[in-house]
Amino acid sequence: MCAQIYEKPSEKVVILSSREAIQRPLDFSTWSEIRLGMFFSMTTVGSDNTAVAAETLAIVSPNDYITYGLKNSNNTNVPGVSGSRFIGIGTTSGNSLLALGDIGGFNTFHAQGFEGTTLIENASTMHPGIMFFPSPTPSTAYSGVFILKLVLANRGLSSQTVTATAAQQSGVAGGTYSTDELLIEMNNFIVPGATRTFNWNDGVSAYDIPDAFYIRLPFYTARMRISAMYAKRYA
Repeated sequence: MCAQIYEKPSEKVVILSSREAIQRPLDFSTWSEIRLGMFFSMTTVGSDNTAVAAETLAIVSPNDYITYGLKNSNNTNVPGVSGSRFIGIGTTSGNSLLALGDIGGFNTFHAQGFEGTTLIENASTMHPGIMFFPSPTPSTAYSGVFILKLVLANRGLSSQTVTATAAQQSGVAGGTYSTDELLIEMNNFIVPGATRTFNWNDGVSAYDIPDAFYIRLPFYTARMRISAMYAKRYA
């Protein structure tokens, strides 16, 4: 299966299939800070507009990771396998999808990079450690927002690093989640807690910088429903 379009009362949304990724190449040249934002909710595999139930997923292979950030655009290999390059946030243990009444979430995130099969990770959980979302069913306030800020330091040097910071809101008021509205959220980004920094080098040379906005969830019983996504260079 592949992504499909679903129409809410005032907008069309994209629903990814179970375990499907979305990858959008960027046209930035060099940068030292970018932000990646998304309005999203979650729905079941059997319905385009029904709240999800809890699911826990064991990690057996890289196909079972949650990954949100930047990936190389020249292939569709998932982060953690040969030929893939990724920086952002994700999981490498204990994926879970929580059902909390009308609010759900998935966790637990670390700032991390993958250079092929090599994992580079700051083992401390990100703050916020859960990506929350509301029930997808109502005609308003059915979308959450998640924003990731990536800061690149010492570009091209053996000391090159990436610092990740995330912000989220479980339910955003309204019923039309446009890229203009998302950009406002991204511009008003408020750091909720500690940032995480990891090396993006092998100790001798800098790793190349991935060039596509990338999102992938590994769940079998739930699908991601995206109202808008946006990447912006800030420095």
